[in-house]
Amino acid sequence: VQVAVPAWLIVDGRLGAGGAATLLLGMTLPMAAMGPITGRRPWVAFDGRLRRGLGGCAAGLAALAVASSSGPWWLAAPALLIVGLGAGSLLAPSLTAFAHSQAGENTVALSLYNLSRLGAFGVGGLLGGVAVDAGAPGAAFAVTCALCIGTALAVRERADPHDDPTERRP
Repeated sequence: VQVAVPAWLIVDGRLGAGGAATLLLGMTLPMAAMGPITGRRPWVAFDGRLRRGLGGCAAGLAALAVASSSGPWWLAAPALLIVGLGAGSLLAPSLTAFAHSQAGENTVALSLYNLSRLGAFGVGGLLGGVAVDAGAPGAAFAVTCALCIGTALAVRERADPHDDPTERRP
């Protein structure tokens, strides 16, 4: 999204670089605002939050696919807001929940997690760039939307073996 949206808007002549960057704030500002809200909790129900966040990302990406393929380009602004809220739901809670896991206590596992997470930005940028060069940015958003939906459907609720069912979480 961070590569494909500005590239699409600039290459198609819809906005200049400044306008495209300003429009992209529609995603980054909600993500930044969500951090203090979602990151304050000492414990987060990771599976449910992951599904909700991926659902928000999928809805926003679907709207971006429509906007960049056949719809009005201004639809990108509310779509980016939805993507930002979805991504903001994923970032702080996933790190909080992950840090409370066995893998979160292992620096190698946490490093591999961050490498995978940051590697996804590179793969997404490559997919977005190729799609814009091919004149089909909507395809990149649609594929990413499908990945979000697939991941959300694959997440299963699971009990933490360290949980005491009689103890309430804050």
